[in-house]
Amino acid sequence: RLFKQEMGFTFVEYVNYVRIETAKETIRQEDYSIAEIAELCGFENDSTFSRTFKTFTGISPSQYRKKHT
Repeated sequence: RLFKQEMGFTFVEYVNYVRIETAKETIRQEDYSIAEIAELCGFENDSTFSRTFKTFTGISPSQYRKKHT
């Protein structure tokens, strides 16, 4: 509760935000598959990663890759 009170979002939201920011950078700079990026960023599987990515960015990881590479 204190984390949310101080930061404005939950700890889990913060962790996911950091993971997605790392994923975005990895997508732009590396040639890993989406599944490999999901694993590198600490997601259990690529479907959870893709769903979380889309929640934060509004587009899928594949769409992001097409726009930023």
